[in-house]
Amino acid sequence: MEKFSFEIETIFIDSASTVEEKVKHYSSEKEGISNYLEEWRSARTLLNDTYFKKMLETEKISLKEFSFALQPIELKAHGNVEWLSKLKNIIDEFDYNTVEFSDGIVIVYQPFLALLKKQLFKTIDELKELTVSENIVQSCVEAAGVELFNIFGKIIAIELELYKQTNSFESKNSTEKFQEFLKKTYTSKDDLVSFYSKYPVAARVATERIYYLINNFKLMFQRLDMDLPKLGEKFHLETLELTEIQLSTGDSHQQGNAVTILVFGNKKVVYKPRNLEISLSFERFITWCSENSNLLDLRFPKGAYREDYSYNEFIEKKNCVDSESVEKFYTRYGYLVAICYLLGINDLHMENIIAEGEYPIIIDIETMFQPQLMFENESVFSKITHHLQLDSVMNSSLLPKNLNIGIKKQVELSALNGKEVKTNSKIFGPTGINTDQFHFEQQEAYFKGGNNIPQNNNDEEVEFQEYRLKILEGFQDFMDFVIERKQDFIQLLDVFRRKKVRVLTKGTEQYAMMLRYASHPNYNSEMKYRERLMMNAWAYPYKDKRIVSSEVRDLIFNDIPIFYAYTDSTDIIDSRNKSYDNYFESSGIQDAIQRIQELDQSKIREQYKIMLLSLGVADYYLNEKTRFTALSTMIRKFDYIKESESIAQGLIRDMVRFKDEVSFVNLATNDEQHWYLEASDGSLYSGLSGVGLLFLNLYQKTGKDVYFSYYKNLLNTAIKHSKNQPYKGAFDGWLSPIYPMLVEYKNFGTLVDEEFLNLTIKKLNEFSDEHVQKFEQFDYISGLAGILRLIEKINNTLENKKVSNQIIKIIEAILKEKITQKDKSLNSAGIAHGLSGIALALASCQEVDKEAIRDLFSKEMSLHIKVEDRHKWCWGIPGMIQARIEVLKYFESQDIEEQLKLLVSKFEKELDDIPLDDTLCHGTGGILKTIEELYKYSSDDKWRLKSQQIYANVKENSLSRGYKIKHLLGSDIKGLFDGRAGVGSSYLSDLPNLMLLNIE
Repeated sequence: MEKFSFEIETIFIDSASTVEEKVKHYSSEKEGISNYLEEWRSARTLLNDTYFKKMLETEKISLKEFSFALQPIELKAHGNVEWLSKLKNIIDEFDYNTVEFSDGIVIVYQPFLALLKKQLFKTIDELKELTVSENIVQSCVEAAGVELFNIFGKIIAIELELYKQTNSFESKNSTEKFQEFLKKTYTSKDDLVSFYSKYPVAARVATERIYYLINNFKLMFQRLDMDLPKLGEKFHLETLELTEIQLSTGDSHQQGNAVTILVFGNKKVVYKPRNLEISLSFERFITWCSENSNLLDLRFPKGAYREDYSYNEFIEKKNCVDSESVEKFYTRYGYLVAICYLLGINDLHMENIIAEGEYPIIIDIETMFQPQLMFENESVFSKITHHLQLDSVMNSSLLPKNLNIGIKKQVELSALNGKEVKTNSKIFGPTGINTDQFHFEQQEAYFKGGNNIPQNNNDEEVEFQEYRLKILEGFQDFMDFVIERKQDFIQLLDVFRRKKVRVLTKGTEQYAMMLRYASHPNYNSEMKYRERLMMNAWAYPYKDKRIVSSEVRDLIFNDIPIFYAYTDSTDIIDSRNKSYDNYFESSGIQDAIQRIQELDQSKIREQYKIMLLSLGVADYYLNEKTRFTALSTMIRKFDYIKESESIAQGLIRDMVRFKDEVSFVNLATNDEQHWYLEASDGSLYSGLSGVGLLFLNLYQKTGKDVYFSYYKNLLNTAIKHSKNQPYKGAFDGWLSPIYPMLVEYKNFGTLVDEEFLNLTIKKLNEFSDEHVQKFEQFDYISGLAGILRLIEKINNTLENKKVSNQIIKIIEAILKEKITQKDKSLNSAGIAHGLSGIALALASCQEVDKEAIRDLFSKEMSLHIKVEDRHKWCWGIPGMIQARIEVLKYFESQDIEEQLKLLVSKFEKELDDIPLDDTLCHGTGGILKTIEELYKYSSDDKWRLKSQQIYANVKENSLSRGYKIKHLLGSDIKGLFDGRAGVGSSYLSDLPNLMLLNIE
């Protein structure tokens, strides 16, 4: 047959066969040609040599076999190829005379839809109980059409563009031009076959997908036909006539299986092609909880469950009848937060909760008892993050939480947010479909809103903020009930044993992104390139990578990978029932039992704290403006170093250890002043480099080896973290550990990591003008000014390791350029983010531009400082004083001295009251460092006296209410500039000023 000549058949088999299929025909006499492997490996990919080797080992394929599979093969070796026979059948059965070019792009994949339609009508004719109308078949065809458009759409767009480059249109109308393109390009079956042979991978994917859909639709109708009478009884259907189906356009799993809504008159039933017997167990669970407590009752959708599929009642959103109903809704919501935490339920984003009056109803419970995945290269940071995000109330997605979407993009999709959400990333979408302007372009991406937010009788959504205390109340009530009936509760978990659950190995968006890439023509001509794209999955840091084989296989044919486990098993099962033994260290039900056994009020308090932060309850308290208290002028003697050691001991107790790494659970805030808990990072400002500096300074002061040991531990951990960060400034990012290392070298002649220091200096010396121009921040704390200051300290401290003067000049020139461009940091007062910091940086250059520095200081004196910022080192007078004292060490200036006098006068007047904030950056710590600098500058004893007074006030106040740093229920900020380590540092006087990065 001309349509499938030997040459075309060869193209299909050779180009669309997978590596696994080709390897079956390998023999020792058939050596692979190395050029094919070299070409395949030459592309940029996440599949590095290590992962490539791991893939071959896991798949049990030798390098020779893999190389063989990349080269052209002999057709005779294959025999009958099942998928190709199916494609031939699709083409043979298609009547080309039915083609209507006015249908547009659909004609390219119409043979596939025609087969689907024919097969469905054949199945429907064989049904005994169920009547299926033609409009339902059409719904199936339309859903399949969406899938096929996703396969062929971008290819047709490219083909159209190629056509336009070599042909002109006779038609004038844009739609008619597209039809003209179709008529001249696809005039016969042979033309379609020729097109499919040009993109044989797309043809194979389309073939596999259409047969998946045929099988799935047939199965659904056959199951319905068998179950119909019982469904009528179970769901009180007034009619057994299937009048409509609503097919999911969402994720496709397990060879095209997807959720379908079945409409019987005015009633809806949800068909799910998966084993969901765990839902029946959950029904029993919530019934027991309601019957054995004074808690409000909970609801769950009724269901009929079979071994491989299930039916659930469709939950409609309903309004709350009154405000009391809204309160009950959010109280029950608190119960669900507790239940999901205890039973390890996740993935309950906005689409999986429905607000049915006063009941928040979970409509998808299949992700219960999630076993813990193990990852390679675990660190103390990942362990803390796992503890805070995955082994906590945050894991369920019931609480506000940003989810990762795309690359470094986040969006809030929790079940407390029911609104349509616009993502920060764009996706390529079609425009001008069925016109000569048809193409793909970047478009805004949205997640549609859900039905999860309760409404009042006026159809107004009632946001959770007003009722967040009811959520907390419900959570606490349920936890108290569990504590009271702990053993009964554990015994109750037996109803969940041997039940199948879905395991979320990674977010489905990560898979979906790969499938969007795979629709490009580059991945539809030769299977080996599509496979190479999907094999990037081997770089995902699973500790046990066996399941990646299943991921790649599913992705190749446009399925979102899906995995299962039994609640009391450590095995994991893929979409084709392949089991990977002992994949988890413990089963999901074991983890839940342990969680409940260990539950006490301290554990509840920890989760309660996380909820306070997530719900924003703590934001008001943590964002309170700093208050002041009168300074008592009475001097009270105490040992400053001993107090610093006491603070250090507290930090040691709070350290989280993993192997040879240490970090902390740290209280932090974002740009929107929303607070949360995270692992302390490597930064000097608020992370491990800064805390490490405190321990190094204590070693300087006391000579106790234990402090140097902790310093090394903290710095080594900080360096590991910083190596994965960009160059931001001297206090954050890659450069954070450098200043403590310079202090170490200056005082002890050692370097905790000389290799890292050498690498850093090498990278600094490779800076170009273009590189420096890309910096987004230019101030002292966050940007280039701090880097310039740090470079001076590197060059003055190290004998044989220098940053070149050329680099200094590049940074200096760009800073000056920003001065003329009126950068934001040049319209603000202060050292951290304002003019004092820029001036200090310029003073650090080899050739000091005195005039530029004087101009900056002069301009700064005219700028307004907010009353609430005057006491702060970063934005206020203390930092401005420190900068001027430091600059006067570089050159004399009467103007700067006069400014200093004026600033000192203002500063002194402020000291009648001290802030109830003890940090270096925002409170008494920075004030004390400034007073120390003033004493060194003036030798005036009044400053020594003033510091003694402030130290006494800070110490005595701490005895009754603790140090004034941001804290919440036992969690606080640990950092040097903004937290507890800085308080400890403020007691260590007579050391070089770390705030100015001074070494001596």
